[in-house]
Amino acid sequence: MNFRAEDIAIWLNANYTPSPSGPDALKSGLDKVISLYPDDPSAGSPFNTGNETFGLGPGYKRGFAIRMTSHAI
Repeated sequence: MNFRAEDIAIWLNANYTPSPSGPDALKSGLDKVISLYPDDPSAGSPFNTGNETFGLGPGYKRGFAIRMTSHAI
């Protein structure tokens, strides 16, 4: 996974379909979730590690923060 917003949306879509509210509601929800997490490595997980992406793409920490939150709910 390259951890671009599109990749994160694909991962979320694959793990949270089908939506009982339909595909349009799912897409809208996924877009909202992604918008709540800044595309800024210093704000992602693992937290308090600055811009370090551990050799992965710049969206790694954003994607991981979303993934960790989605597993917590």
